[in-house]
Formats: sequence, C-alpha cells, structure tokens
Amino acid sequence: MAIALPDLTPLENTLWLTLAGKALDYQAKHPILHDKTADDIVRRLDYDAGRFKLSASPVVGIAHRSLVMDNIVRRFIAKNPDAVGLDLGAGLDTRVYRVDPPATVEWYDVDLPGVAKARRLLLPSAPTPTPSAPTSTTPDGSAMFRPTAPP
Repeated sequence: MAIALPDLTPLENTLWLTLAGKALDYQAKHPILHDKTADDIVRRLDYDAGRFKLSASPVVGIAHRSLVMDNIVRRFIAKNPDAVGLDLGAGLDTRVYRVDPPATVEWYDVDLPGVAKARRLLLPSAPTPTPSAPTSTTPDGSAMFRPTAPP
C-alpha cells in the first residue's frame, strides 16, 4: 500500500536532502552514522536518494554532524536524565531512535505542519517523542510552537 504523503512546501521539502545523505551513508561500505531508519524510509518510499548527486564529502558531512550531535545529546541526557529534548526543524531526523533516551526524558520533534504529518506517517512509534507543529504564525512569518498530542 502506497503512503500518501502531505503536499510539502518548498521549505518543507528540504527534509529530503539530509534524509538522503543519511541513507547513502548507511549504504556505504564504512558508514559513520549507521542510520538504518533513514535508509528504511528511503527504501519504503522508493525515493531516489541519488537525485541530489551527493558526492562522498556531503554525505560524510551530514553523517558526521549528526553523530556529533547524537553524542552531545547522549552526554547531556546521561547528566540530566529528566531532560527535555527539543529538535527544532526536525524534518525526518531519527535522532530520538539513535539516542534512545530513557522514558524520563520528554522529547519533542518540532517542525512545520506538513513535516509533522509526514513524521507521523513514516517514522515508527518511539517511546518518548511528541510530534509538534506550529500552532500559529506571527505577521513576520515566524512560527510560535506548542506541543501537540501524539496521534
């Protein structure tokens, strides 16, 4: 059964670049991030991760930056087991699955409405995340956020 994704704005569509980079890293001979969930999404959607024509350098950059952030988050959670994780502009980032925070951590993956809907459709349930989307937009175009209940 095909997954009906929401129509995404050009800004929301930028999520595909980092997802494709992580999937290409996973498929590499020596992956850095080992993000199987990103690869699973790309394969399930039959998404052409090669469409961006990413050379090894940006793929390594995407994977390395994510690994560095994952390690920072892990260290922070180890010192603060009741922390609140807030991933702004989360896209289809799978950090919460890679880091696997304890149930004592509140985790919010925040993004625009179309992306929040795509996350709910594409990502498996995780023990702590609460998908969020902007609840209103100010006149200057900046969004104000409030967590929404999981579906």
